[in-house]
Amino acid sequence: MLTALLAMFLPILGAIVINALFWKLAAKILRYGAVTWPLAFLVAATLIFASLFVRGVLKASGLELPAVTVLILSPMLPVVLGAWCFHDRATTANGELAGWPGALRLSALSLALSVLVSVALMLALFAFTGGLRGTLS
Repeated sequence: MLTALLAMFLPILGAIVINALFWKLAAKILRYGAVTWPLAFLVAATLIFASLFVRGVLKASGLELPAVTVLILSPMLPVVLGAWCFHDRATTANGELAGWPGALRLSALSLALSVLVSVALMLALFAFTGGLRGTLS
């Protein structure tokens, strides 16, 4: 029972930790203050659980969205939800509130960093495993 629970929750916890790291890295790159570790973990957990909830609702309702719609809407959820969480909390290097434009920039950078790292890892995996050779037999 414990093994099953760990197998279920460890990937979710890992996703939250990695997502929080990207929020902190984006804040560091933009030199934004007030993006604390607890807030980064809270926003990351909110995004992960919101994504899981949306996927669950879509799956339970039997609704399948077209690929183009998914490609357009999927990045919007973390950017808009992250900006909503940080618009009145993140501060610029001057100590002023970042506001909606700054929070959107922070959210977009966090998403872009996670996509870049994911693509780099996939390319490395593809290169080190010999690509698709032997998988389509």
